[in-house]
Amino acid sequence: MNNYTITGLALLYFFLFNDFRKDKGMHAKAKITHTIILTIIILLYADAYKYFWFIVKDFEQAKLSWCVDIGIIPSYIVFASEILHTALSIIILLTAYSLSVRKAKSKNKLHIYLPLIAICDSISFYNGWISDTDFWALNDWVIILIGLMLPLFIFGIIIYLYNKPKMIMFLERLKEV
Repeated sequence: MNNYTITGLALLYFFLFNDFRKDKGMHAKAKITHTIILTIIILLYADAYKYFWFIVKDFEQAKLSWCVDIGIIPSYIVFASEILHTALSIIILLTAYSLSVRKAKSKNKLHIYLPLIAICDSISFYNGWISDTDFWALNDWVIILIGLMLPLFIFGIIIYLYNKPKMIMFLERLKEV
């Protein structure tokens, strides 16, 4: 775990601790679920701060690193995807922090951003597969589809859990029945 992830988790747990004290003794399962989901999001995307500073400090080097033809994906799409991935990751992190204190609109925003970043994740997955794997037997589009389906599966579970009645009650600070 790098410093960005450790700092991100510490900040998240600080927000959650302060928020959970407001309805102490209520929504125990929802609080555990909420904490696990937000922890996963922080673990997945905390490196975005590192990449953001990389882009800001040395845009030309970022361009050289990311503007590379990979398989069937042209270099300019890979570069645009990495920039978009970094921006969406930061937006998702900020939304997760907002959700940690149960801001009303944060859940709906997260439901929009997660499927969008899955597209960028699929390009990153494809990039990693092609550059790091000697196993070329799969069709390029199958690799991209696998890279799209994995995050969509995880995000689908997250969206499903946040739309369960007990989670809605928890996020709206309603009393348990």
